[in-house]
Amino acid sequence: MKQIDICIATYRRPQLLQKLLQSLVDQVTDGQFTIRVVVIDNDARGSAEEIAKSFSAEKLRLQYAVEPRQNIALARNRGASLAAGDYIATIDDDEYADPHWLLNLYKTLLACQADVVMGPVMRIFPPETPEYIRRLPLFNFPDPPTASDDNFVHSTRSCLFRRSIIRDMPMPFDPDFGLSGGEDTVFFEVLKRQGRKIVWCREAKAFEVITASKATFRGVLKHIFRNGHTTYLMLSKKLPGADHPSMEEMQRRCWQLLLKNAAGAVLLIAKPFRRPFRSTAMHYLSNIAYASGFLLSRSGLRYEVYKTKGP
Repeated sequence: MKQIDICIATYRRPQLLQKLLQSLVDQVTDGQFTIRVVVIDNDARGSAEEIAKSFSAEKLRLQYAVEPRQNIALARNRGASLAAGDYIATIDDDEYADPHWLLNLYKTLLACQADVVMGPVMRIFPPETPEYIRRLPLFNFPDPPTASDDNFVHSTRSCLFRRSIIRDMPMPFDPDFGLSGGEDTVFFEVLKRQGRKIVWCREAKAFEVITASKATFRGVLKHIFRNGHTTYLMLSKKLPGADHPSMEEMQRRCWQLLLKNAAGAVLLIAKPFRRPFRSTAMHYLSNIAYASGFLLSRSGLRYEVYKTKGP
């Protein structure tokens, strides 16, 4: 019988990790495959060990290991190196899975004869989250029909792939993106350039628990600023065959975006009652944050969102 290893990189989220692992206990397999879970703790203190090991053998086949170097890409690589199954599934530690999540991914991968299949992540917001935050593009990604091979975001948030495709990749996830994020985007960009078939499965649902700090004006703008920074890092890598604008062209676009939206923000402040103020302000400020993230990175800034201070 085929085996799927579910690789999870985690960092100091014990309650969310427990919810995720319980959802993996509840996965329906229809006898088509077995499940093994690999938890990589990116906290050198091993803060996830107690939760991981509380899921005993009668609940989950689980391997726990620590990657002491704080770097999300290194944690993902450690998980991939410990995988022994025919397939590798990935899901983030602030998510949990629908009971048919993995089975739907598996069936779609086989039906489409694909190398990689991904599924949607539904956002679970705190009750007090304003509607204009809930509707932002940041939290509402495209969800095309099952078997689509385009018009969706490539991510490790809800994913299954054949382990054979990384057999010749000792470091599938680039450590240069390990503190900024974007390591999964680069990974799937490389697979695309190799001609790997990547498809979508609408029925394979996972759920992300959005924290109160993420669902705020400031939290959203920080995330979008980081996206601009990641764009700069990707362009600086000059991936072979990648269909991206040049660094100079992207810089020109970002300056235009910055100036246009700064002007819009000024006009909005001058006449605040002409349009829905908060949603319009978020539109302008999001574009300003993205452009600033790129331009400041171009000037030497390193935005290390996964780096923490102190123990």
